[in-house]
Amino acid sequence: MTHPFPLRGIDEPSPTLLTLAAKYPRLFQRLESMYIYVEPGWYSLIDQALAQIDRLLDGDHASRFSLVQAKEKFGSLRFYYDYEDVENTGPERMSHRAEGLARIVREAEAASRKTCQVCGKPGRLAVRSGTYITTCGCPWPGQDPFTEDEFVKGG
Repeated sequence: MTHPFPLRGIDEPSPTLLTLAAKYPRLFQRLESMYIYVEPGWYSLIDQALAQIDRLLDGDHASRFSLVQAKEKFGSLRFYYDYEDVENTGPERMSHRAEGLARIVREAEAASRKTCQVCGKPGRLAVRSGTYITTCGCPWPGQDPFTEDEFVKGG
């Protein structure tokens, strides 16, 4: 499986990362340490999640947020971030902003399990050569279309 727009290194960030950084500059203050490595079908999921995060983190709260990584793992989006929760009132309690961040990420990850990684259409989990992929069945670049036998039952 090829990834057409991976982050290629600090000196050469991907076009996707640069587009998102320009759209959400408050959230991309540490561009050199971020990594987005997903197929184009999930770009809108990441964009929507960042839009929600940008609205949630008003004032200087955005400076306490850092997207570390967005990637595919076992056919699902994984979204890793750091957030300094200065409003935390104790070890058992997160602030409403930290809870909001966790909810936004959970929703984006859940949506990815039903969204084709290649084209963004509704998809299902499939397995090919031991690799888990969420797909509508469309052919991936350089590969044959998926067959019904490759889809996970109940996936």
